[in-house]
Amino acid sequence: MKAKVQKNGHANLDSFPFRYGFTYDNTERLELTNIRNKGDMVDNRYHIDANFVNPNTDKTEQGHFVMLNDRENTVVTVWGANMDSKEETRLSETLRSARIRGKINTDDMVKMHSLKIRSLDEFIDYLAIKSSTKEIEVINSDANRRVEKLSKALGRLNEDKKSLQSNLDKQDAENIALKRIIEELKSVSRGAYDSRGSGGIWNPGTFTLVSVRWSNKGRNNQRAVMVKLKDSKNYEFEIANNWSDGIQDRYRQAELLVSKTVKYSTFGNYSRDWFLNISDDVHQDNPFDNSFVIRKPAPKVGAITFKIQTVEIVPGNTFNSNWRGNMQKVTTNKGTYIDNIKNPENPMLTPGFDWSSVIGKTVNDAVINHSRGCDWINKR
Repeated sequence: MKAKVQKNGHANLDSFPFRYGFTYDNTERLELTNIRNKGDMVDNRYHIDANFVNPNTDKTEQGHFVMLNDRENTVVTVWGANMDSKEETRLSETLRSARIRGKINTDDMVKMHSLKIRSLDEFIDYLAIKSSTKEIEVINSDANRRVEKLSKALGRLNEDKKSLQSNLDKQDAENIALKRIIEELKSVSRGAYDSRGSGGIWNPGTFTLVSVRWSNKGRNNQRAVMVKLKDSKNYEFEIANNWSDGIQDRYRQAELLVSKTVKYSTFGNYSRDWFLNISDDVHQDNPFDNSFVIRKPAPKVGAITFKIQTVEIVPGNTFNSNWRGNMQKVTTNKGTYIDNIKNPENPMLTPGFDWSSVIGKTVNDAVINHSRGCDWINKR
């Protein structure tokens, strides 16, 4: 590194002459080699250890340099390698103050070097010959103020470093915790996955998982995982799963996905208030929209011609004790079937066709499905 030694700078007027016995008549470039131990930036300054050749003796010297953070690598001050930084900083500031106040000059600095005056106490003894006690006190006071200013700057840097390290430690801890959560989520998701029916039919839309709780639901009031979801219109609803295999993993999976965006699948012809699987991989398969459009299950029987004879609106629990709301009971020339009403109270249910609108007519676009112990008639 080519370091700049400013003609009228403290390094050229005080540091080099006092500690190494030389000074430059003009601004010069000093080549620093074997640069090491670069320190932190404080008040736009940084510290390094380096070697250089003394221009008076051609001897390679070692020094601890305080450098200005500029394009020219300006030397602010320098002292001997392995010296106490606090003591040398105080000595440098005292030398500067005494020179500025006219009590010594650069020739005095060179002379003191030849006299092997190196410490602050030795310098004060030398200064006492030329200055009064009061003048020395003023010089010391001035140097102390500058040292205190540097100490405060260093203190702020140390506090900043501690704060930064604390934030880094906190971030590391958060990253470790997040990694553990991700690994746990992968594990419980594998345990929770239900492969029946190829994993079920993925319902359209994505939802925010709001909460999860234990409850009971089903024909036999089985223990069930109850998951509350919220759609894009902030409508909240609960979905349930009471399948015993993997139920603990299913609950934990939902816990880990609280506040996350998810989608869910439903098994077979079950209504959408039941779930088979939940996933936060919302881009898998089709990117469904957020409408409540429910897929019609694939018919077990092809399209058949039916004559609609009568249609009754009956309570759902007539067919299944767990069903709430009304259903359509549709009597045809080929048997009696059920369907949801056109506008079910539960928005999670697939709206049915208004079969009363075709009473006495023959339809050829109906399909029959058997699900949950009942025969269903659906309009294509």
